[in-house]
Amino acid sequence: MFNIRGKWYGAPAGCYLAIEISHSIIQQLSPKLDFYIVTEVFEIMESLLVEEIMQGGGKGEVTVRDIFTIQGLNKRIKQKSLLIPQGTIMAYRVEKLQSHEEEPGCSLQSKQDPFLTYDAFQDELGSSLTAIQKVKDVVKEAYEPLMRLSQPLKRHLLKSFRIFLEDSDVASTVQSVLELSMVGDDVDRSVLEPLNEELRPKVEKFLSHLGIFKDTEKGEIQDLWRPIHFFCSSIDDLDYEMLPLLEAIVEKNNMAKQLEMMDSVLKWILSGDEGSVFTISFQSMTDEEAGLAAEMLQMCELDLEVGKVSATCLWNNKAHSELGALYSSLYALQILRG
Repeated sequence: MFNIRGKWYGAPAGCYLAIEISHSIIQQLSPKLDFYIVTEVFEIMESLLVEEIMQGGGKGEVTVRDIFTIQGLNKRIKQKSLLIPQGTIMAYRVEKLQSHEEEPGCSLQSKQDPFLTYDAFQDELGSSLTAIQKVKDVVKEAYEPLMRLSQPLKRHLLKSFRIFLEDSDVASTVQSVLELSMVGDDVDRSVLEPLNEELRPKVEKFLSHLGIFKDTEKGEIQDLWRPIHFFCSSIDDLDYEMLPLLEAIVEKNNMAKQLEMMDSVLKWILSGDEGSVFTISFQSMTDEEAGLAAEMLQMCELDLEVGKVSATCLWNNKAHSELGALYSSLYALQILRG
């Protein structure tokens, strides 16, 4: 079962379907999307709250209220929750649709994942100069719609983006809401209920301006859904303790200096070797800016020896994920600052 402009199409399980390539809509979408038949679904009969709690250096757990709990280990401290509204129809089993030009078992070539997130993208990176350029290209492409905005709209959006730095739950919630909206699902305001009571009205206002809810107009602002989704995924991939540091950087308006430093560090991490060291100069930064930079790098799992005007880093491959997410976050904030 799939939806095109409000019409649902489907076929029995096990049935082979071919996409009619000549259809104008398919021609537009097939280079970018894979198509699947939903063969089995289930309906949420009562609102369902899914919670994830992770404790630093200890146990973490995912709980579906009154149904099950999954426990594990995690080094971060995070708490996320998602309310699935009553009446939600969820896919249980799917089968991939095949096009005439595609052999069974082969996937359509995709230019870019429509739900591209930084944490998913970085998992495919190796350590090479190619990886460095790939990070920059993907981040630049993801945020291109932000670059085209007028300066007043950029400033307005930057002010709105600061809600993502107040609570890590905001980014994960908005990311989930945007994913639903981008596949054409209607989003109810009840999905915001798990958020902090003080933040909920701000998030609702932000999403209303994006045309997310049924009673709001989408218009051209819909072009911002994907870059905001990418930004949310970057923020969500950071340790929650990084958010106050980003807030301080925005407050002091020194994104450009931090981004320049992150560019150099990321380049070294992705092309360096185990045991190599890298020296970061803080000469162009104030003491406060240098302190923020050092704290962020340490939070990205880099071992630092901090001096008065520089810091020496020991190469650590584990750092590249969070460094990349931090680079992506700073890149978006710098675009909006102009």
